[in-house]
Amino acid sequence: LTPPMGVSTWSVFRNAINHTLVVDLADNMIRLGLNEAGYSYLLMDAGWAMDKKDCDDCLPNRDENGHLVVDTEKFPDLTATIHRVHSLGSLFGIWFGIEMCADTNDNDVSSLLHPHQAIDYAELDAQFFASIGVDAVKHDNCNERVPNTTEGIAHNFHKYERMSQALNKTGRPMLYDVVLMV
Repeated sequence: LTPPMGVSTWSVFRNAINHTLVVDLADNMIRLGLNEAGYSYLLMDAGWAMDKKDCDDCLPNRDENGHLVVDTEKFPDLTATIHRVHSLGSLFGIWFGIEMCADTNDNDVSSLLHPHQAIDYAELDAQFFASIGVDAVKHDNCNERVPNTTEGIAHNFHKYERMSQALNKTGRPMLYDVVLMV
């Protein structure tokens, strides 16, 4: 049995990615025989989300309603990018983390100002990923470092557990890869 394997944009391109680069990479995965060797995932790392510096009461990569915002200059239609990767025979994974925060809103400025309007990011984000056809989610930490202790690991585990449950609730099978940052 082959474990889930893929090619990530991070090692070479960092956040300098766009639709054309991702589609060309998927095409080259097929051309070079990587899919036949078991590399079934194209994993798109950081660089796909818009940094909304003009929003005083939202997190950097979210709009005023809490939705993640795609950088439409790089990805005019992210769903079309994902469909193109699928049509070439690869599964599609996406990076998610740090500035995006999928915890229980402890870093959501708007929920601190208006607790009755708190946003459930895990549910919102899982629905977004499912709706655009994501096959894998790489989840980094949530804008904080915790000590390498039982308590620190438990703190991070809560975030990952919530996101895992939200992803499962969508009904779309998705590989869930967590990055423990301690």
